[in-house]
Amino acid sequence: MNSQIINPGQNIKKDLWITIAIQVITTFLLIIGSLVLKAIWIIALAMPLIIIIWLGWTVYYKKLGGMISLSVLFGISLGGFILLLPNNFMPLLLRIAGALFSFGLGWLGIWYFAKSIKGTFWWWAVVPATLTFALTGITVFNKTSFFDFIFFIGFGVGIGLMVWGLGEKLFGLIIAGCLLITSSPGIAFSWSWAQNLSVVSQTGVMLVWFALGWGMITISSRVLADKFTWWPLIPGGVLAMVGLGLYLSGDPILAKTALNNTGTMGIILFAIYLVLMRARIRR
Repeated sequence: MNSQIINPGQNIKKDLWITIAIQVITTFLLIIGSLVLKAIWIIALAMPLIIIIWLGWTVYYKKLGGMISLSVLFGISLGGFILLLPNNFMPLLLRIAGALFSFGLGWLGIWYFAKSIKGTFWWWAVVPATLTFALTGITVFNKTSFFDFIFFIGFGVGIGLMVWGLGEKLFGLIIAGCLLITSSPGIAFSWSWAQNLSVVSQTGVMLVWFALGWGMITISSRVLADKFTWWPLIPGGVLAMVGLGLYLSGDPILAKTALNNTGTMGIILFAIYLVLMRARIRR
């Protein structure tokens, strides 16, 4: 029986030597390929390939510190390889977007591989991942302004916080995420992207965007409970009404048209009220 017992340390040493051998062979093949194809930049692919091999080794043996550092290094090295690609192979802006996306993949690796080591996903790692994914959108613009960065950074962090809150079932993070998802586009759209609007109308548009965030909180709350949480509609409704009022007051022609149609709007609201009362009586 004792002769059949396998020493775990021997298995680790054996797998370690196998890993090193695979890395040496991979590097050698890449060097040969770069010389044959006369493309020296192919050698840069050796770094992310070596790192991902070590990453698999650390995950298999549940080395938490190695997994975290190697996941981040994999994203950085893969992004560096993409940046080193020649211009005729990929344009510069597309390479920058690919590098940012690769860096985000490194953080997603931490989120995913933590399940194999700790038994649960690390949802916090989604926040830097979604932030870097969102920043890839900056490459779409030829010229970026301060409001563009507000949009992409706020939207990326908001998505990450919302996913984190839904994964951990933390309502506070869901609230922060929903508000960031709508407030950052609201600021960028009203003060940078919208044209031919007065300052008052721009403020109104921004407040309407803020109101959408409170509405998203109500919709997202259904994931955590068997019923909707209705209280966010109170500040959302106030912001929506104030924003709509400011938007109309900033455009005299539009405000006049809205006032002329006040009777029609009142009839529509009264009809909705009757439908809701009828549904309540049936219940």
